[in-house]
Amino acid sequence: MPYIWQNSDWPQFTWNQDKFDGKLAEFEQLALLTDNLLNQLQKKVREQTAIELLASEALHTSLIEGEKFDIQDLRDKCGEALKHAQSDAGTRDANGDVVSLVFQARYDFNLTLTSERLCKWQEMAIAKTSAFHKVERGKCRTHAEPMQIVSGAIGMETVHYEAPPSSAVPGEMERFLDWFNGSTALPGILRAGIAHFYFECIHPFEDGNGRVGRAISDLALSQALGRPVLMSLSKTIFERRNSYYDALSQSQSSSLDLTDWLNWFADAAVSAQKDAIELMQFLAGKELFWEKYEGRFNDRQVTILERMLKEGPQGFQGGMSAKKYAKLAICSYELAQADLAYLMDVGAMHHCMDEGRPDRFEITLPSLDSE
Repeated sequence: MPYIWQNSDWPQFTWNQDKFDGKLAEFEQLALLTDNLLNQLQKKVREQTAIELLASEALHTSLIEGEKFDIQDLRDKCGEALKHAQSDAGTRDANGDVVSLVFQARYDFNLTLTSERLCKWQEMAIAKTSAFHKVERGKCRTHAEPMQIVSGAIGMETVHYEAPPSSAVPGEMERFLDWFNGSTALPGILRAGIAHFYFECIHPFEDGNGRVGRAISDLALSQALGRPVLMSLSKTIFERRNSYYDALSQSQSSSLDLTDWLNWFADAAVSAQKDAIELMQFLAGKELFWEKYEGRFNDRQVTILERMLKEGPQGFQGGMSAKKYAKLAICSYELAQADLAYLMDVGAMHHCMDEGRPDRFEITLPSLDSE
């Protein structure tokens, strides 16, 4: 079976939108909800939300490719990028560059996508290269060898996909950019999904194609929303990375019908936006919580509450018990019980009934609606 770019009608993609129309509509509703929440958030919480989601995107788009960065370092760099309101996040170490890539794709969404811009993004995506693995940076691939996606041990490789030859890349990229810059009338998710798939099929760079392709999706979504997209699509892709690669591979080795791929992509985008909304509500609730109880907790209680809130929207695993409290606060079991009783009395905590254990507690965060 030929690869998708070997079809005579390439790249005239087709799809059955009825299969995922509901997901497109759901994403639009979630985007409206996100806008409404943004209008309710304090400036500090809006900035925290943007930083967390930028850092998450930078972290997970790298993790997908097997690279790991320090999340706090990424948060610091994202904060600097937002603070200075510029596309260059500062230093040119690897963390700064992946932040710059994510930041530019979202916050410079009004700029036309060009070959020069994509080459700059690829340079950011692979800021560090091994002395044993030299990679062409800042330009499209030129090697004569086939560009293949393979897995397996040496001598037993499985070729999952072979991209167009390097000699065809300039023409393919010119056609891709013409399509991308002329397709803004398409629904955001649809355009983002097609753009990501189309770009990955061309695979124009020697390395960094995945990270640049996901940045293109962010750009397309930001252009559709008229603001920087607020979610981490790469986090969802990382969590579903096996099905992500399967969906890409199956569509790259078949006809020009992208229905299955677009259905997968739309589902991932909806899930990512739901996660982002949950994060926004959590950060807003945390801020309201500390305002509501300012000066009403002792040092032990502050230590425990901060530790629990550090776990984020998913909460403190298993809830907080008096035994855990005593260990974390370095106090007696009796003091832990008294502290928890006080937190219950003032409404700062409630029984963690989901665990089926009435002796477990979790924090009661105020909601935006209740304030």
